[in-house]
Amino acid sequence: MAILSSGLEAACRDVGRDPGTIGRMGATRVALAGSGRSGFQVGPAEDGIAHFDLAGVRFPARLGSVEEIVAHLRAFEAIGIEHLTVNVVDPPGVRGIERFAAVIEALRR
Repeated sequence: MAILSSGLEAACRDVGRDPGTIGRMGATRVALAGSGRSGFQVGPAEDGIAHFDLAGVRFPARLGSVEEIVAHLRAFEAIGIEHLTVNVVDPPGVRGIERFAAVIEALRR
């Protein structure tokens, strides 16, 4: 994340623009740790990153408890991200959104 931010700041310096005038956005995928491995997770997680397969498409996501996901999201805030899109990949659907509510509540505190 920091590499992209430093690249933006360097590009702004090159053209004489204040980097503070540019809104920063980011995106991440998260999976909430639960009671065992989901049918979508492929292999064990390494360093908090798990790989998932949904309909033949494989991708990584940050896997963790509510507290670990909150820390992951706060890291975006720490580097100046103003708008963050979060894709809850596991559990999928309404169940994932319901479980993600605990993350939102923790972020509000």
